[in-house]
Amino acid sequence: MRVYTALLFLVFLPNVILADHHLEEPIVLKSDFKEIMKPASGEELIDTALKLERESGRQMAQKKDLPCPKTSDQPQEKQKKEIEKKKSVPEKKSFICLCEVGSEEGKKKAQKEYENSYAHFLEDKGFLERYIGLNRQTDFTLRTGNDNWGHGLGRVIGLEEYDGDDRQRTFSAGVEYQLKGDEGEFSISLDTTGWGNFAPLETKLKGGGTSYEYQDEDGAYYQDFLEKDVLDVNYLGYLDGNGKGRTLRLGVRVEDFKDHGPGAQGIQDAFHGINEDYIQYNYNDWLKDHNGDEFQDRIVGYLGFGKRWEADLGKWKCSATAEVLAGVDFLDPSYIEGGGRFSAELNSGTAGGRQADNPWFAVALYDQAMANTVDDGIDNSLGIMMSTSFRAGSAIIKPFMGVEYHDATEDRFFNAGGENEIYHTVGVMVSFGGTRH
Repeated sequence: MRVYTALLFLVFLPNVILADHHLEEPIVLKSDFKEIMKPASGEELIDTALKLERESGRQMAQKKDLPCPKTSDQPQEKQKKEIEKKKSVPEKKSFICLCEVGSEEGKKKAQKEYENSYAHFLEDKGFLERYIGLNRQTDFTLRTGNDNWGHGLGRVIGLEEYDGDDRQRTFSAGVEYQLKGDEGEFSISLDTTGWGNFAPLETKLKGGGTSYEYQDEDGAYYQDFLEKDVLDVNYLGYLDGNGKGRTLRLGVRVEDFKDHGPGAQGIQDAFHGINEDYIQYNYNDWLKDHNGDEFQDRIVGYLGFGKRWEADLGKWKCSATAEVLAGVDFLDPSYIEGGGRFSAELNSGTAGGRQADNPWFAVALYDQAMANTVDDGIDNSLGIMMSTSFRAGSAIIKPFMGVEYHDATEDRFFNAGGENEIYHTVGVMVSFGGTRH
């Protein structure tokens, strides 16, 4: 603004007035300016602007008597002190900055780069608002399964016929984080599952034949064991919004097989080591003798299309979901999988004076069937789960328990040609935040 003021002086005031204005140095323009009507050079304009700046600063710095406001009710002495106090504040120095303004093409390029940037992606409507939605809810789930009903509770209450034997699918544990909203859900989970079988240690004799040892020198039984660890990250989007309607799922699943691991095998071994009365195991190197395509580590990317339905039965609520899935292994593209899943839930809703997100009772049924280009047969898992819930401060606590039946490739390997066992699950979910439905 100061530069523009200086230029106005140059255009509208003659040189003689500028010279008589008591500047530190007279401002001199080109002598032939009036004759040929050519503007001063850029260097002369900048020099003139700087001199006008210095002169204006000098004029403003001169001491002037300031009259007391006539409308003020304050004593004049007090006002004078305030004026003197303001004068004692050091004068702020100013400077002139001559900048080059970018071209329109440069501005458009910068704007386009910003619109394509990650920062704009997050700011435009907000990442969470766009893909998760409003009224968000956060769930933390801890779950575990065992071939012993209630992890041994059946034996305690006299239901020994439902007690397990550490054969076939024998133990699992998992944790899961979910962020849910009206527009979609984000989920990340880590699960570990173990399968076991008694297997004597075979030793070839020098004279021919084979010896079988069922226990080592410490009395521990030899056992084959397979551990499967699965990390799953996926996003479920509600194409119709409002937490229901058509859905689209994008996910990645990482599978890791081992026969000596810190997951299911390590946890089971640690549990049995708590008490010497519990059976002890010495684990064989099973996986190295079964390294076929069925038990290869995989990174599977998968896609799912589905639909969710909801209905009110008075104060009770019911819902159902159906989904078709397909995936491919990034490490081995010849592995392709496909199948579907279905689930249905009935809960007490607002019955009993509860809020819809805190029903006192819920029961859920679920089934999943998948096939792939490597394993024989169809992997099938189905189950039923019952739960209740209660509030604890700002959280909703939801304990649950259920029974499942599994017929996967690993189950068929470890059931020794027999029938698969009923599997028992327990867990708890802790929820924070708003209600979607």
